[in-house]
Amino acid sequence: MKVKRLLEGGHKINQSQLLTLKEITQLLGITQRQALYWIKQGAIKPVRVVPGPTKTRNTYYFDFDNLLNYRIIKDMLDAGIDFRKIRKISSFIRKIGYSEKLNEGILIISEKRAELVAIDQLGEERYYDAITGHGLLFSMAGSYREIKKLIEEEEEETLIIKA
Repeated sequence: MKVKRLLEGGHKINQSQLLTLKEITQLLGITQRQALYWIKQGAIKPVRVVPGPTKTRNTYYFDFDNLLNYRIIKDMLDAGIDFRKIRKISSFIRKIGYSEKLNEGILIISEKRAELVAIDQLGEERYYDAITGHGLLFSMAGSYREIKKLIEEEEEETLIIKA
């Protein structure tokens, strides 16, 4: 998931800026109903909620991390992963990031699968099935360094095409 790709179309986002629900939905091409459902299900937690006259009239504010989380959820739904599994994946990634002290990670989503390929604080590669939470001996997508190299090459090609 690349921030550059997420923000295509001339949208410039300051990472410290708060976004409204309307801005989030416009940036990602999702409906407000979807976004509110994801909040209600606990998949996304706004950084600020200003109470309105009714619960459906609350004003929600999101930070840059929320924007990325919304995008990850959308990508997983587009890849055919059902919402219950997505909630498990989100929970797993938050939990594993703290317990395993991971420095970096790449979430790979493909054909109803989700793998987390990561580097721990000792520089060792770690592989996880992000849906079940089980450790893997290897990743179907390759090593962390191979995946990162592919991403960098893709970014270079994108820059060349746009130039």
